[in-house]
Amino acid sequence: MQKSCIIIPCYNEAGRLNLDAFHRFIVAEKSVDFCFVDDGSGDGTAALLEEFVAAHRERSRLIAVGSNRGKAEAVRSGVCASLENGPFDLIGYFDADLSAPLSAISGFVSVFSRKKRCRFVLGSRFRHMGVRIVRSNVRHYLGRVFSTLSSMLLDLPVYDTQCGAKLLRTETARTLFNEPFVSRWLFDVELLARMIVHYGRLATLGSVVELPLREWDERKGSRLNWLYAITVPFELIKIKKRYFPRKKK
Repeated sequence: MQKSCIIIPCYNEAGRLNLDAFHRFIVAEKSVDFCFVDDGSGDGTAALLEEFVAAHRERSRLIAVGSNRGKAEAVRSGVCASLENGPFDLIGYFDADLSAPLSAISGFVSVFSRKKRCRFVLGSRFRHMGVRIVRSNVRHYLGRVFSTLSSMLLDLPVYDTQCGAKLLRTETARTLFNEPFVSRWLFDVELLARMIVHYGRLATLGSVVELPLREWDERKGSRLNWLYAITVPFELIKIKKRYFPRKKK
């Protein structure tokens, strides 16, 4: 049985954290631990997490990063702590609001059992018959534009880079999270860029799997706003310059 650790980045999540769901999952599923990262919350999130972790010390831990540094560094802090406090076979992250339910974790884990070459599984919010993917039309279509731009930048046929549910082999997580990210929120794209730089594009194509989710329920209270959406092209340019600089003639 593969042992997994799921990072849960949290910033002002006191009104959205469903800690009962985490409790039920921990009781039912023995092979998954949690690492909560409080990213400088000011609304009581830290106190809620401290109480929860105190009651589940063997299966969860809390990392407090002080001032708010953004999701990228919150997740990276959790991954680095989990690498030091394993051993884990797999390390990943899910959004704190559980837009992707915890029950989806088993599907991610099973991919690694079926596909021995797989290094990285991305959740994919692909709308099709027989699944329940609840997103606003605005977010859906903006997401399609963003994913198209990301796919062009990476030269990979990726459908959904920004889904907040991902899982990696531990050795891959160690490689991809060893340095701070240049982007505060688009680190998912950076992870794929780092895969290409480290393993090569062909190896990345053969070792990254997109897993269509059976359920995604968009929650209110997202930290992203229209102002940030305007900065996305500039963030992509930063990633391109960092990982795919033009060769000098």
